[in-house]
Amino acid sequence: MTGDHAAQAVTALLVDYGPGDHLAHDADKGESGLLADGEQCIGRGDSVDTGCIPKSRPNVRTAQYEIVAEGWADTEHRESRERVTPVVPGTSYDFRWKLSPEDYAFKAGHRIGVVIAATECTDLWYACETAAAGNPLYPAAKVNVTLAASSIGLPIVPADAG
Repeated sequence: MTGDHAAQAVTALLVDYGPGDHLAHDADKGESGLLADGEQCIGRGDSVDTGCIPKSRPNVRTAQYEIVAEGWADTEHRESRERVTPVVPGTSYDFRWKLSPEDYAFKAGHRIGVVIAATECTDLWYACETAAAGNPLYPAAKVNVTLAASSIGLPIVPADAG
């Protein structure tokens, strides 16, 4: 990968491209994936423990894509988190980073995509959303990825495994 800045953050997003109902679970937006739906009480309760717990239901939204996992890397810390290694703009470097894992099942017919955004958008949900939709929020930074030398590893579990 080459970039046009001496230092920049780079984000990778794993995206499920396919229409459907997706669980709204973005913590940056305050979404837990669940909506409050009253409470359920078990027993009489007492002054210390009411015996009641919140009931919830899935928080579902309809969308054309779902960001399944995300992760970011600082180009100057590609070799070590403890020390800075300068980047020369236009020079090709190897980068490896892990995405935040999430239990997810892709539906039949959906496409799996990887979006590389020349920004650190894991803390800026709107930057991740616009990057996943093909409209980067910060177009000033530019990276070039050599697709032939790129790969992604995904754990695959058979549908009948659990």
